[in-house]
Amino acid sequence: MKIHQFRYVLFLLALILVGVTPLVYSQDASEQSNDEPSLVEQPSETLNPLESHVNSLEKQITELKHELSALQDSLDNPFQTYAMIFGAIIVLTIVVMFFLSMRKIRQLQNEFENSERGWQNRLNEINQRWEGQLKHIRRQGKDNTEKIEETVSNYSQLHDEQKNFQNALSKLGNRLDGFELTLMNLDLDKVPDETVDEQLQLEGISQETRTQVESLVQTYENGEPIDWIDIEDPTPSQTTLQILNWMARSIEDWEDDLEQSGTANPELIQTLGYGNQVIKDKLKEIRGPAPPVPEPPELETDVNTDAAYNEFQNKCIAYVSRYEGLLIGLQLGCEIEAKEYDQFIPHFVKDRLFNSVARFVKSAQLPEQLDEYLRLVGYEVVPIEIGKTQADARIHEIQSSQQTNDEPGTVVEVILPGLQRIDNGEIIQKPVVIRGE
Repeated sequence: MKIHQFRYVLFLLALILVGVTPLVYSQDASEQSNDEPSLVEQPSETLNPLESHVNSLEKQITELKHELSALQDSLDNPFQTYAMIFGAIIVLTIVVMFFLSMRKIRQLQNEFENSERGWQNRLNEINQRWEGQLKHIRRQGKDNTEKIEETVSNYSQLHDEQKNFQNALSKLGNRLDGFELTLMNLDLDKVPDETVDEQLQLEGISQETRTQVESLVQTYENGEPIDWIDIEDPTPSQTTLQILNWMARSIEDWEDDLEQSGTANPELIQTLGYGNQVIKDKLKEIRGPAPPVPEPPELETDVNTDAAYNEFQNKCIAYVSRYEGLLIGLQLGCEIEAKEYDQFIPHFVKDRLFNSVARFVKSAQLPEQLDEYLRLVGYEVVPIEIGKTQADARIHEIQSSQQTNDEPGTVVEVILPGLQRIDNGEIIQKPVVIRGE
């Protein structure tokens, strides 16, 4: 039964082969006919393509019959049939084992690739973690280095400030010695007067001493200018403090001069007062509270000689001088942000002083005090000659034009003068002018 079924299968395959072969042959023939079109007529002796195709099919059928008969003869032998089946099983087994082996190899390869990716990811994580730790270590090392450098810089700055402070104290000592020598050289001999109560005089000297010290405390705490001692190699903070004290003192003197003249504009004096208060507020902020006041010299209750009287008076003078020197030294040790005041002082000179004062005076008659403040910050007034200087929008702010007898296009009036840098002529503030037509 099995042998007959196998014969039927072989016969079916033979029929499929017989059906496909003409089709393939016809397609090859059609492609050959399409690829190589005949440009000339074939000889009359050539056979018709259909007849050639029929002859070919007959040959193939004849050969297939021979093969089927040979196969039938071979199938009549059971041993040969079993051998073929066993061989087919072996081949099929080998093919199945091959595919199973390939599948196992692919699984192992995928596992190896997954393991490799896992180890690579873990290695990347370890590298990132080590890189982060190294960056943290480098950052800490850099911060430590910067802190060490900052500490060294602060120590050097403190050393310089200590040296300057010692120089200031030395100069104060010399100054006090000069005061004592001056007092010793003064003729302070008292005229004997039995009606004068010496005790009242001593109390007056003691009270005057307290009043002077209280005035020094108020002066320091209110930001009033105090005397300055010239020192070698001042720090940026000390230079800025010296400038602020000088400006406060000079503005006060300027106000006093204007008040004494009796002809100055009251608004100008008030404007200067507002500007001076700004400087005092800055000094007050920098200084902070004054130190405690030490105990004054004890009032002598038994003064019978002129020498004892003079000694007590000298003690009071030295007491006031020492406290004044203490305040000066305390101000010398104040630390400020110099860069902040490098911007504040030029703006103050330009806006609070120059522009405010220029509104009340003619541009050709600017006060000498303004020139001092402008030179302090490296500024000067933009030069203009009425009727000669050409009005230029790049340099001047032309407010309007008016008819004039001067040359057209020139500046005929300055409403507000301008400022430029002394070193390179850069325009800081354009002058406001009127142009002639």
